[in-house]
Amino acid sequence: MKKHFATVACIAALMLSSSAMAQTCDVPEEYENQVVVVESDTLVVGFATDKEVYSQLHTVYFYLVVQNIGSDECYMNWSIDPQNAVFVLPTDCDSVYKPDCYVSASVFFYPDYVYFASSGTTLQPGECRIWENEWDIDVWGEGPPPDGIYKVFGGMFHPIYEMFPDEGFRVPRGGARLTIEIDSTVPVERGTWGRIKSMYR
Repeated sequence: MKKHFATVACIAALMLSSSAMAQTCDVPEEYENQVVVVESDTLVVGFATDKEVYSQLHTVYFYLVVQNIGSDECYMNWSIDPQNAVFVLPTDCDSVYKPDCYVSASVFFYPDYVYFASSGTTLQPGECRIWENEWDIDVWGEGPPPDGIYKVFGGMFHPIYEMFPDEGFRVPRGGARLTIEIDSTVPVERGTWGRIKSMYR
């Protein structure tokens, strides 16, 4: 029996377990800022950023893993690619669905466009799929956002359209949530060209 989760599909290679290649479905330890969400006793979602505090010159690395912990195959497809999304929003946005949030208030969002075709995601029991994204804070959009605390939402997503108001994060429902801080006083290591060359001699 298949379990179907309808709403935002995408095409990407699945990381499948086999006797030849063991699959790791845990968020890597180097991602300091993590949350784990269990969805309907069938799926476990891990979402993380590599740090909790960044300067405006840093790059934020996002990690999302969805694992089937049930006993049946899971198939998720809502005919859109990519299936994953990340939103970084001000603290007064407690949901991407709140008026004046979503894309309009985001200091970062992914994806910025979607394809209306997808093969979806199929997960056998114990299998997972992993997505990784990054945000160069000082070059994305109109430049770095102001210092402060921001809410980060991640998960499998179906873009919100006026004609389909119930769309949005499907796995987990409402999105996995973290907070990060942008602090321009955080030091960023800089080096000279000569120092960099000397490291490779």
